[in-house]
Amino acid sequence: GGSFVGGVMGAAFEDDGGDRMSGIAGSALAYAQTYFEVSSDDVVKRLRLSLLPYTTQPSGDAANDFRARPDFWGPFWIATTAVLFLAATGNFARMMQMDDRTVFKADYGLISLAAMMVYGCLIGVPLLLRAVLFFTGHEPDTINFRQMICVYGYSLSPTVPASIICILPLDGVRWLAVLVGLGVSLAFIRGNLWRDLAIEAPSLKWKMMGLFCTAQASIFLVYRIHFFSSA
Repeated sequence: GGSFVGGVMGAAFEDDGGDRMSGIAGSALAYAQTYFEVSSDDVVKRLRLSLLPYTTQPSGDAANDFRARPDFWGPFWIATTAVLFLAATGNFARMMQMDDRTVFKADYGLISLAAMMVYGCLIGVPLLLRAVLFFTGHEPDTINFRQMICVYGYSLSPTVPASIICILPLDGVRWLAVLVGLGVSLAFIRGNLWRDLAIEAPSLKWKMMGLFCTAQASIFLVYRIHFFSSA
């Protein structure tokens, strides 16, 4: 299958006199591939760090791992898993609260809302930060945005265990899980971005961290308040 598709694409490029186009496409694919080449051990290590930022703070070379080798594979699957878990646990909790569960109808709108929040923040926050740098007269390339996307993507990991705990029909436990998850997420972001922001954009570091805090708080709090509104 892959060789057939490659042959078709190659033929198309040749018909256009596309040796140059083929080279450009190959270079683009090779460039993108570098951000998806990550070992399972690396992903597990980064997941562990994102869930336990207080006990496994990076140091030395490990502290620069996200900057030196950012990946998009982990963030993509973490965001996708978060969307599914947020929507599924919200619907499950609502079903468990019903007296007659046979008449329960899943709210598929929760999937759309979760996707808008998670993917929107994952893509929108770095883009907004880049715009802030541009309009404040800073050089946008002074900040490593690949690192920022990578770190922000892994910072979404606490949403999964928090959502599982929120299945329990206890308001206090749900609020505790959400607030702890939010705190862990923000601690991870600060531990892996603060030093670079302080060096590369010292005048904007607080504004940037504030934007990260707002984005994360919106995900966790909207989940807690809206997804369990009828539970």
